[in-house]
Amino acid sequence: MSMVVVIIAAMIGMVMWQNSRRRKVMASHNQMLDALRPGMRINVGGIIGRIKKIQEDNNGFRTILFQTGDEKNPSTMVVDARAVVAVMDDPTTVNDVTNHEEPHNRVEEPNDTPEPKEDAKKGKNTKK
Repeated sequence: MSMVVVIIAAMIGMVMWQNSRRRKVMASHNQMLDALRPGMRINVGGIIGRIKKIQEDNNGFRTILFQTGDEKNPSTMVVDARAVVAVMDDPTTVNDVTNHEEPHNRVEEPNDTPEPKEDAKKGKNTKK
């Protein structure tokens, strides 16, 4: 009988721990959503774009109009604000929506790569 009480108490403890953890995750996600502003780069289900406009109706339902693609072929999408997975840049360094700069941490690739050199020891011509 006492073993059953211990198992039930352990199950109740696990459920309470999971709920508290879920509340923390939801609180941080809601905090991120509240900080969204036009011009920020966001990730919505793997699609990265820049917020153009945030709309909120009378019921508190928020939608986001964001632009993806390059300057020549822009594409705009409207999504539920809760679908935003991550903010891709720091809110204090947000560029204007019309400014389509690439991130500064991009690695520059060299224009011409040197040809691989033949090893002097292995460099014998094997053609007969």
